[in-house]
Amino acid sequence: MTYNEAVEDFILYISSYCSPATLEYYRVNLDFFSNYLFSKYGNLDFDVSLLSRIDYISYISYQRNRKVKNTSVRTYARSVKAFLRYLYNESIILENPTKNVKLPRSDKRIVIPLSSGDVENLDLQLKSTVFPLRNLCIFHLMLDCGLRLGEVIDLNNSDIDFCNSYITIKNSKCNKSRLVPLPPNLSCYIKRYISRERLANSCDNLILNSSCEPISKNSIEMLFSRLKTPTLNVYPHLLRHTFATSFILGGGSLEVLRVLLGHSSYNVTQEYLHIANYVGVANIDIYKIDECMFRAYNYRS
Repeated sequence: MTYNEAVEDFILYISSYCSPATLEYYRVNLDFFSNYLFSKYGNLDFDVSLLSRIDYISYISYQRNRKVKNTSVRTYARSVKAFLRYLYNESIILENPTKNVKLPRSDKRIVIPLSSGDVENLDLQLKSTVFPLRNLCIFHLMLDCGLRLGEVIDLNNSDIDFCNSYITIKNSKCNKSRLVPLPPNLSCYIKRYISRERLANSCDNLILNSSCEPISKNSIEMLFSRLKTPTLNVYPHLLRHTFATSFILGGGSLEVLRVLLGHSSYNVTQEYLHIANYVGVANIDIYKIDECMFRAYNYRS
């Protein structure tokens, strides 16, 4: 089997369970690996069984020598690792090239969550946009519910239960679904958006663009690129950071936070504990999320 054929088989295999976004992640990162191998072998039609531990280690070293961040190197290497392990598990190669290969540690950067003043300032900016109610919904779905950007894009009208005050997040990352409480203020924004800006439309997606089609990732990122605060660079995932940090500082448990954020394990959730610790020590005032989040999964309240 040639290398090119092996890549095609791997992509077909993971397409049975990966989301389109995850599939694209693998395609892009395996393209980087393919370009590296092409420069080494001169073509990509070589026998894939020739791939070895040295190829994997050399590729990691090559990325590090490009002076990219360790976090990026780990991203490049993880997708290749999954591909090589697939080849090993399918007995296409006889030895696991990734065994005992260490990756560089992730870059630790300080993330400062949004303060109450920051949110007030950003709300005013959003209210002056062409579609203020829609943009406020986008912003506060991430900030007050901890939704990912992709989850906001995929949200449907039928996913909002106004009577019982919760949102259903369907088939998100790793094909997981979950329920998230709907804060009263956000509920009001969504109702007003539906009645005033969105109006009747056959499209089930909640958040639409000016052409009444589902909004794109690029459109939301462009919206955020125009938002300014005196000290912070505002980007979509910062709102999720703020939600998680506020939840921990408000006394919420890591297990409930893990469920609310849709994490499959504690490894990612615990990173927010680190952020909350230095925010608490520095006595930084951050935005406070609605009390309904702290009643989630607490049946005694």
